[in-house]
Amino acid sequence: MFSSIQNHLLEVSSAGYNASNQFPDALAHYFEKLNLPALSISLPAVSGAGMFHRHKEMLSTLKETQYFELMPTITVFKLK
Repeated sequence: MFSSIQNHLLEVSSAGYNASNQFPDALAHYFEKLNLPALSISLPAVSGAGMFHRHKEMLSTLKETQYFELMPTITVFKLK
């Protein structure tokens, strides 16, 4: 399962987004307690996908104001 690393940041304005990304993490922990295999990976921003793909101006601003890098899409597809 994949979630977002954004989930681990404390931003009130992103509460709904964070809650939806908390679900795979919580589900993996629950499965672990039942001795069932599960893994949730919190991904950083991925190039060509997600919010920054749809709102490129936000990405430009972040790159200018702080060190910010995107994970290449191909890297995500190679995760097994």
